[in-house]
Amino acid sequence: MNLLELYLFLLYHDSEFKEISYQFLNEFWGHGYATEVLKKFLNYCKNVLLLKAIVSETQTANKKSCLLLGRLGYKLKERLIRFEEEQSVYLIEL
Repeated sequence: MNLLELYLFLLYHDSEFKEISYQFLNEFWGHGYATEVLKKFLNYCKNVLLLKAIVSETQTANKKSCLLLGRLGYKLKERLIRFEEEQSVYLIEL
């Protein structure tokens, strides 16, 4: 059993940005794991991979994920419909 799934995609759909995507098992929500893992991974992306910016996309209805991205320094870039649901796309400049 994995605690989480974490991905760095080569390209975010048709844009110039890379994307971080994450998913934690429900029993690990609310313990700060996502914040800590993503902080470390963003640091790695900046200092090792030398990325300048990264996007993350979440369903707008997923308020906790939206708040997490905001706490990490992401800014709302746009909202769109994908997978038949409203998505919020966040961007962080590293």
